[in-house]
Amino acid sequence: MAVRKTEPVRGVLEVGGQKSARIHHERFFPSADLAPFVEHLWTVRWDLTGGPPQLVSTLPHPVVHFVVDSEREAYIAGPARARFQREL
Repeated sequence: MAVRKTEPVRGVLEVGGQKSARIHHERFFPSADLAPFVEHLWTVRWDLTGGPPQLVSTLPHPVVHFVVDSEREAYIAGPARARFQREL
């Protein structure tokens, strides 16, 4: 079972100075086998049902991400050189 990291999430820019209660970020420690190569695993999920679209922004750290999206597509992303924005 994955162990959740409890330190505050860094790099996520808050909308209007507030965190959205409908967007959830979680980070987890990697398994012992991955620990020499992976600092942490993270996930983001949202439910904006009934509300307007929301623009979210992050200031990514200069790292590479292995991404698996909701359609189960996998790819390598990064390192990013600027703010990342996406409309949810």
